[in-house]
Amino acid sequence: MSENDTNTAGCPIASNFNRAHNVFDFPGAIPNQPGAAAPLPDIYNNTIYIPSGQGTSVVGTRSGNTQPGSYQFRNNLVLNFGSKGYLQTTGSVFANNLLYGPRNSNEPTTGTVYLSPQLVGPLQSATQASGGMAAYQPRESSPASGTGVAIPSNGGRDIAGNPIAAVPSIGAYEKANTNLVRNGSFDSGALTPWTLSGPGSSLTTSTSFNGSSALQTGNSNSGAENVVSGLTPSTTYLMSAWVKVGVVGEQLAIGVKNYGGAETYSKSTDSGWALNTVPFTTGPTSTNATIYCYKNTGSGPGFCDDFSIVRLSNPASLVANGGFETGSLAPWGLSSSVAVSVTASAAHSGSFGLATGVANSGVQQTISGLQPGTTYVLTGWLHAVSGEQIALGVKAFGAAESFHAVTGATYAPAALVFTTGTASTQATVYCYKNAGSGAGACDDLALTAVG
Repeated sequence: MSENDTNTAGCPIASNFNRAHNVFDFPGAIPNQPGAAAPLPDIYNNTIYIPSGQGTSVVGTRSGNTQPGSYQFRNNLVLNFGSKGYLQTTGSVFANNLLYGPRNSNEPTTGTVYLSPQLVGPLQSATQASGGMAAYQPRESSPASGTGVAIPSNGGRDIAGNPIAAVPSIGAYEKANTNLVRNGSFDSGALTPWTLSGPGSSLTTSTSFNGSSALQTGNSNSGAENVVSGLTPSTTYLMSAWVKVGVVGEQLAIGVKNYGGAETYSKSTDSGWALNTVPFTTGPTSTNATIYCYKNTGSGPGFCDDFSIVRLSNPASLVANGGFETGSLAPWGLSSSVAVSVTASAAHSGSFGLATGVANSGVQQTISGLQPGTTYVLTGWLHAVSGEQIALGVKAFGAAESFHAVTGATYAPAALVFTTGTASTQATVYCYKNAGSGAGACDDLALTAVG
């Protein structure tokens, strides 16, 4: 654990010895030259905080910006608001690191996640260090939880003495992944505890959204299901998964049943990996639910990966008039000068929906009162015309704009997960059709906090 490390000036033991400003310092060549006996240096599962104004390198040297040799940098959580980055080498390995702060020109881009780490806090800013080591623990919704790479002979314990999970967290603290779905990533090497729903489904290593494996269904009447236990009665959850179809125009469904309410599902026609979500509320005595991935018809397979179930402590949508059921546009504003309309013909559910223009047309709404460093899920239903696209998106939330495009003339779901910046309390959500020859439509837009 490193917080605001700079140099040794003022050190009572060696007050006159001022070393280089590096958290990890290689005095010279990295000790893995051909013929050398030293092993490849391996820097893993550290948490590092560098405040604004510091010229401290995460990995550096006193002998220039580059050195011969290579090192590994894995499972590290780095909050770097300073001006320097990483020692440049040829052949170094960077994997499963979470970097937060202004982008640095020489930071690793491979094996990197750029998201708010969502620490217990108090939340770090560019100038404010923590209130102690425990502040660097990841919260339940942290993207660092359960997203590291397994490292042999890692000592078996985190900085607090907690056992390291089979799929470890990023950083110095181990945090058990609160995802309630067992083997939701299909990376265990076996299908268990999933069971087949019809013939033809199997694990595949040829394509996955994340990790080594995914579920591949058969072409039709094929899928797999998983009984999830440990749920709380009368509680709202969000089930999500990354999905895609193998043949353009076909459909794949994820769904939930046997949870004390009516079976509910969402179909996707995305041919590239896309997030899909299904909210559900358990019955008054229900502690289990059966989730599934299923392809009903078609000539090609479907694929599902990274299933998750998280509790929604406040499932009420933060989007005002997200279903356009007032019959008017307010408080939505236009995204351009091109007109839109609230009309019954555009409804996905209820009495009204939004019809965009044919191109450069849509609506947006700025939502205030959000919590900094917090994960939210944005969902909606959209359609364009055959062969054209319309997008659900979010911007101005303290990180890069993100959107999910839907193709085709039939209403289809879209979903985004995003994390507000450490100083951000609002976000702008939108439905937008960029180009084409026909109008698009959107309806039932909702925003909820995860956790």
